[in-house]
Amino acid sequence: MSFRSDARLVHGPQVQQTLSILQQLATAMGPGLKQHVKALGFPVITVLGDSKVLGWLAEKLPSLRTVPGDLMLCLPQLFACLEDRNADVRKKAQDALPSFMMHLGYDKMNKATGKLKGPAGKKPAAKGVKDDEDKSGPIFILIPSAKEQRIKEEKQLKILKWNFITPRDEYVEQLKAQMATCFAKWLLDELFHFDFQRHVKAIGVMIERLNSESDATIGCLDLILKWVTLRFFETNTTILMKVLEYLKLLFTMLNTEGYHLTEYEANSFIPYLILKVRLHGSL
Repeated sequence: MSFRSDARLVHGPQVQQTLSILQQLATAMGPGLKQHVKALGFPVITVLGDSKVLGWLAEKLPSLRTVPGDLMLCLPQLFACLEDRNADVRKKAQDALPSFMMHLGYDKMNKATGKLKGPAGKKPAAKGVKDDEDKSGPIFILIPSAKEQRIKEEKQLKILKWNFITPRDEYVEQLKAQMATCFAKWLLDELFHFDFQRHVKAIGVMIERLNSESDATIGCLDLILKWVTLRFFETNTTILMKVLEYLKLLFTMLNTEGYHLTEYEANSFIPYLILKVRLHGSL
């Protein structure tokens, strides 16, 4: 007996009925269903945007030593759920993301983001209430070993080493691409907006989330400090004062958490801080 994976399986108004039948089938077959997981299980997951399914994956994936290669097929749906209008779906997708990273690795996840295409004819989000809803989720995504991977790639010269007199466009674009993997999209847009007032507002949110998202902040610390160094090359007093305010609170949090800057983080930040102070006497 064999099964065909077919998108029609879970499309249309019979979704719940179909899933119910599959559940009964799995119970009836017992361990014998294992050989059909590749053909049946993951194709079902890929066409579901249900938060309960994502919650199940977030719970089960960490305990698995190996997973079928078809887990890659779930990535487009996972990434789509990260931007879903339903806050619960977004939250479950964010919870599942580290588990996908654990099994698939940073490189595969990063390559998969490059293949994403926006849905045709997608209408822009309505302003006002919708904007508040989109910003209700975490601003950082804690991805296991992502920082270590960035360090490794820079040491192996796979990416530009963060070392310059003035930041060229390629450094800015590289940083933006790295931040896109673990920063909320709306926050990333604000941090790289041409209007410095948007930077100020973004830093304000980062200050508000320092304690509630301390672990994720530390996980993205190298990227945060690199973004701050870019601001050192600006002359706008308002943004510089806001950056200074954030840095003071950030290092207070790090001290409370007992975290010390790694050599990689220090070398990407401290020389530019010293340069700023030498040139201007202070921030």
